[in-house]
Amino acid sequence: MDDNPRDKRLTHLKMFATQQPAEGSERMKELNEALRAESIRESTRKQYETPNKYYEEICGRPVNGERLQTFIRALLSFDDPQLTYETICKYVSGVQTFSQIRGEAKLTETERQHVKRALDAVKRIREGQGRKRKQAP
Repeated sequence: MDDNPRDKRLTHLKMFATQQPAEGSERMKELNEALRAESIRESTRKQYETPNKYYEEICGRPVNGERLQTFIRALLSFDDPQLTYETICKYVSGVQTFSQIRGEAKLTETERQHVKRALDAVKRIREGQGRKRKQAP
């Protein structure tokens, strides 16, 4: 007797649901974070690890708009060699990506606008400077 594929899928999903940890449990959070971690390539994860480590050392957690702006100012303060606008943007993107993977609260619209404005300032500042610059590895 041939079973309907939809019935098999429904049976599978019901079985899956019964095997899941309790909603809100640490185990459920770990499983969901592990799934979100798969959203980026290994090479991208490795590139983002360094800026994320820097951010956590300087600013702590969770990621928020004020802390991101502090991080941007810290990155802008390097003199020899300076970090480029592009590198600073990559670092900020990496920090935000790891924050999303960890399941931290999203930045508010106001915070996003402040971070964008801070990055716009970095671009303008760097365009006006002709010193030695360094790209991210």
